[in-house]
Amino acid sequence: MSIPDFKNLSFERKMKTIKNEIFKPKPRGNTSWMKWVAFGAGIAAMAFGIMALITAFFAWSYFIWPAMIFSAAAIVFAILYKNGNGTDPKARLGLIFGIIGGGLAVIALIIWAIWIGLALGAVL
Repeated sequence: MSIPDFKNLSFERKMKTIKNEIFKPKPRGNTSWMKWVAFGAGIAAMAFGIMALITAFFAWSYFIWPAMIFSAAAIVFAILYKNGNGTDPKARLGLIFGIIGGGLAVIALIIWAIWIGLALGAVL
């Protein structure tokens, strides 16, 4: 669309044209690796989240922090991939798995805090 065409458009049409230009995916070289990183980090976050949830009932779980880190990586890389290339099933699954893994880690942290609170309450 050339500039004279843009000047003759109505305000709503101008806004729609600008919005379409700003928010359309912008291809940025070879970024297909990002969907695989998001997918792998999402699976790792969910695995560590499940292990953190299981072990939180017994003692402090060292699986909580890796689950949160992998969760953050999965979410970041899925969003970066989506902004650059549009959506992809692997990146979307990585995002979903990352959110679930992070949620499981937070639940494990809460369970552990309750467990310690009950143990300290029984001791004091």
